[in-house]
Amino acid sequence: MEPWMTAAARTELCKAVAKDRGWLISAAEFQGWKACGKAMVEKHHSPDTEVFGVRSEAKQGGVSKKGDGETADLSSTSIRAELAKHGNTAATIDDLVRRRLLGKEVGECLKQYFKTSSAPSAAGESIRHGDDRTLDKGYPSDAYAEAQYRQIRAIYDERRIIVYQAYNDAIADAAVKGNSFKAPMEAGLWKPTRMTWIKPSAVWMAYRCGWTTMKDKNQARVLALHLSREGFEDLLMDAHLSHSSVDQSKCRDSSVVVQWDPEREMDTEGSGKQVYTRPLRNVRSIQIGLRGTAVQKLLDPTLVLEITDETARFKKAAAALEAGNAEEASAVLWPSQRESLLPVSPQLMSVLGMFEEPPEDT
Repeated sequence: MEPWMTAAARTELCKAVAKDRGWLISAAEFQGWKACGKAMVEKHHSPDTEVFGVRSEAKQGGVSKKGDGETADLSSTSIRAELAKHGNTAATIDDLVRRRLLGKEVGECLKQYFKTSSAPSAAGESIRHGDDRTLDKGYPSDAYAEAQYRQIRAIYDERRIIVYQAYNDAIADAAVKGNSFKAPMEAGLWKPTRMTWIKPSAVWMAYRCGWTTMKDKNQARVLALHLSREGFEDLLMDAHLSHSSVDQSKCRDSSVVVQWDPEREMDTEGSGKQVYTRPLRNVRSIQIGLRGTAVQKLLDPTLVLEITDETARFKKAAAALEAGNAEEASAVLWPSQRESLLPVSPQLMSVLGMFEEPPEDT
């Protein structure tokens, strides 16, 4: 499997491998999934293996339930979460087999694959160079994270992470000068009672504000908020998903709302509303809405460590795109460091719905 593969492509690959190995792959020929599952158990698993069906909306980890009351200890999504949490090691696989969450034959196959795979191991290998978070502390491997449908990509180091906001001239000038939103708040320009959004993706910010020149005057300036990384992750632990039917009632009252939108990349041909960008179908970018107490936290200097004005480089990048030079635009937008995948704990991934699989038509 490759990270760039769509869900449909992965399914077809699995079918091809199954057919080549002589595995039973069609539920149709057995008049339904349960009969098919039982036939597969007879051929490939121990006789006492039980088969359960799990509704797609229940694949969020933990115990999955079917409408008629049947339960499965772990869905396939949760098995992947177990591997992400504990590492792709023989010990992890053996534990899953011992707990009868994986068949013995499947476990042996996975152990052989992980032994020969070039993916990072779980033996304390650093996820990001210079990052003190390691796989043996429970963080997913690079290979696993890169394949995720929902990703947090940002400029960050061990201490900080950068997110973006767009403002008008008056708010931007006061915030940068005072290195805080306190001054524009006291001037009656910045209101902590209003909901506000932060984004770690520079291109998404550019799309939203039209590179500071193609939208309205209230988005004429782009500010980079240098947040405490620990504070940023603590903030996200309180989030509710805007698109989750389960979370809808909680979302309305939540101080932190997360929305996953198609990531965007620069495009010299992106005209009109696309403003020199285009969506990436297979990757979702995080948008973080703050209100109430969460907005108040933007006044806390232990969370917002620094505020810088990035308007000039956004304008220069737009000019380069207008001239048809995407390479120059990239160099201007990210002069010293490109955005990269932010490693987060399995607990935070669960809160943010990052284990969720993409729909088939993605």
